[in-house]
Amino acid sequence: MKIRIYATVAAIALLPLTACSNNDGGGHADVEPKKTAADKPADDADKQKAAASKTEMQVGDTFRYHDGIKATVTSIEQVTKFSEYDSKPSPDEIAFRINIKFDNGSKQPVDLDDFSIIAEGATKGGEAAVTTWDAGSAEITGRLAAGQTAAKTEDGVLEKKYGTSMLVTLQRTTDDGTVATDDPHWTGSIQ
Repeated sequence: MKIRIYATVAAIALLPLTACSNNDGGGHADVEPKKTAADKPADDADKQKAAASKTEMQVGDTFRYHDGIKATVTSIEQVTKFSEYDSKPSPDEIAFRINIKFDNGSKQPVDLDDFSIIAEGATKGGEAAVTTWDAGSAEITGRLAAGQTAAKTEDGVLEKKYGTSMLVTLQRTTDDGTVATDDPHWTGSIQ
């Protein structure tokens, strides 16, 4: 009696397995491998995360944040003309301007005051001193509406002993004071 009960339980337990197979009757079954996360095609959110994960770039490359904000360091130029009120660099310093473009691809306005730049020598170290050159300056401030683009600048001086290759880091802090993502970095030369 116990053998019949065990046989019945085993048959019932195996019934779902035989119903799912695609047996051709000749002992050959067509079994599809189980789908894994790696087999799943990437959706838009995955693509955005992949795009946002690239943080080491060259001047001219665009970094995209997870919320759709894009930032591009378009150039680093040497500043040679100064207004009468500018504090001119010393002979052992190079004056520069970092040009950066923000593109608000999100559905919300963005506060550009949440962004700040750190500029350093890329080959021999040395942090640049921040300043503002009056002519052509467009500080990273204000609000950028959804769907809008703005060109901004960050000015500074770097000691000549650190060379002309620069590392530009863009930091973003949210309203509650937390860092929004890994900081993107651009490398390029003062032109």
